[in-house]
Amino acid sequence: MEAVRILKALDVKPKRTVRVALWTGEEEGLLGSRAYAKEHFASRPDPTDPEEKDLPSYLRPPPSGPLTVKPEHAKLSAYFNLDNGTGRIRGVYTQGNVGAVPIFQAWLRPFADLGAATITNRNTGGTDHQSFDG
Repeated sequence: MEAVRILKALDVKPKRTVRVALWTGEEEGLLGSRAYAKEHFASRPDPTDPEEKDLPSYLRPPPSGPLTVKPEHAKLSAYFNLDNGTGRIRGVYTQGNVGAVPIFQAWLRPFADLGAATITNRNTGGTDHQSFDG
């Protein structure tokens, strides 16, 4: 929210839309972000197994099958998620995207003295980014 405040205060006119979204239901199964990604970007078929279908979404295996992409998907350039607990930001998980490493290294360089210098290709789980990765 602070980044958006700064953009507004500087009267920055980005060429692309900057969208800020706040999710609910993460701990209950990524409910808000899954619904948002499905509504706006892409979806996979609902389960056909009756036992799976009756389970709450957070207890089902990850969706599989062909991906149906929606028009907004082509407009999505990046998704940034900040949700690995409290405290200082120490770095970035690239979720296996090796090409993003030099970009994040450059972005974090000014914050190295604050302890934000770690870039890892590892995946992190348990946050709403999983809805977009899927």
